[in-house]
Amino acid sequence: MMQKTLNLLTKSLDNQSMRWKNLRSVFGYGSLILISIVLQSSLLGNEAMEQKYREASIKQGDIKLNRAKEFYNDRMYDQCIQTVNTFALVYPFHPQKKEAWALLSSAYKKLGNYRKSADTDLSIYMEYPTDQDGNLAYLRAGRSYVKVGEMEMAKRIFTELRENSYFPEIAQEADLELRQWSVLSGNFRQIE
Repeated sequence: MMQKTLNLLTKSLDNQSMRWKNLRSVFGYGSLILISIVLQSSLLGNEAMEQKYREASIKQGDIKLNRAKEFYNDRMYDQCIQTVNTFALVYPFHPQKKEAWALLSSAYKKLGNYRKSADTDLSIYMEYPTDQDGNLAYLRAGRSYVKVGEMEMAKRIFTELRENSYFPEIAQEADLELRQWSVLSGNFRQIE
């Protein structure tokens, strides 16, 4: 089997070198250099075209995100959610993706859908675990889990943030949440 693969590879390389020899004999070296320059310039043109496409895509994404913000400000949360979901599908690598997800989480909260809000905040945290916004989203997810009654999940999130957060103010907030939970549940020794 290995021998067959080596034979095929050798034939392929021989065919490729023969093609170049034929091209050199037909066009000569000067023409081949010209052809390579033309090909390179067309590739550079493609890169410029891709850059323009990227810039236009970002502008279109900005427009879509601004529309979602307008829906949110007008208290049209269902339309905001739909617009942000469309934004996330059409522009998955947009520079303001984190901001869009935060808006989506907030819109879910406004509608009282804390579970989806928590899921969205967890997505932000999973994408940006070392970022301050990612840690804030994780804290919001914990608070949303408290609202839906999933205290163990909330406790796990707050404990992780208290012990592992890169940001002291977020760790303090998580510690405060744990202390409040401890006082309300009557488990004063549980937070140590």
